[in-house]
Parts: sequence; C-alpha cells; structure tokens
Amino acid sequence: VTVRFSYNKNLQTFVVPSNAIANSICIDASGGPGGAGTAALPTGAGGPGGTLNLVPSLSAGQSLQIYVGQGGASATAIGGPVGGVGGGGAGGPGAGGGGGSTQVFTSGSMLLATGGGGGGGAATAGGAGGPTSGNSVGSGLPGTNSTGTGGGGATGSTFGAAGVGG
Repeated sequence: VTVRFSYNKNLQTFVVPSNAIANSICIDASGGPGGAGTAALPTGAGGPGGTLNLVPSLSAGQSLQIYVGQGGASATAIGGPVGGVGGGGAGGPGAGGGGGSTQVFTSGSMLLATGGGGGGGAATAGGAGGPTSGNSVGSGLPGTNSTGTGGGGATGSTFGAAGVGG
C-alpha cells in the first residue's frame, strides 16, 4: 500500500496500521523544488528538492506528523517571488523563490528532513536541496544573475536565505 502526501499548508498525520509488519514502512521524502528564474532557458531552472529514503523502526499505532514543503514560486518580471512554505527564501527581482523543507516527526522529535531546492536566477540554475536527517543541515544554493539572486532552499533546521536584487 502506498500513501502519498502532497503540500497542502497543513501538518498531516499518518498512523502505522495495526497489521503492519516490522520494518515494512518506507518513507520517501522530497523537499519542494526551487522556482524558475525569468529566463526561458534551462539554465534559469529552480533546483530540485533534496530526497531521502528511510525505513524507520516504528510500532503499530505510532503516529507520524508530516509537513510537506511547498515549491518556490517562479519569477515575475515585476519583482522577486515568495519562497515555498516550509522555509524557502524569497527570490530577488527576476529570480525564483527557494523550495520549502519536507519534515517528518514522531513523538515530537524530528525523524527526517529534506532540504528545498534553490531558486533559479535568469542565467544560472538553483542548486539541489540537500537530504538531511535529524537537525543536520543540507543546502539548496540559489542561482544568480545580474538582476537578482534566487532564494535559498530551506533545510531541516534553517530557513532559506532571501535572494537579493542586482
């Protein structure tokens, strides 16, 4: 059985079924992608969110709290877009916002987190988000150009940096 969780602005919950076999729950998590810069070229693309696969030791009835990171907004000609919910940094003018971090908690403790992708600039692509675990830090480096810098992707424990104007 596959259960998918998508970004919806809310904390989501999964309860391990009573008939689950030990070590049979596999979590595949990805951070939100970075938004694209104003260029219609692949070089201004937002970076992909980091990915992480984990088979945690869970018990039947145990609850997981899941926060799915939003993708960063693509650039507009007017100004920088917002970053993805989950900590993505806003992009500078002409650059995409950083993606948000996806995080999974159990019993109030972080089980895993994946970094959001960096927002793309008009000339360079955003970096891929780093996979993280616990409170380790991964990074989604922003793309850059002469008009603006893409927002930084969020990590498991930090918000992405805002982009800057050129």
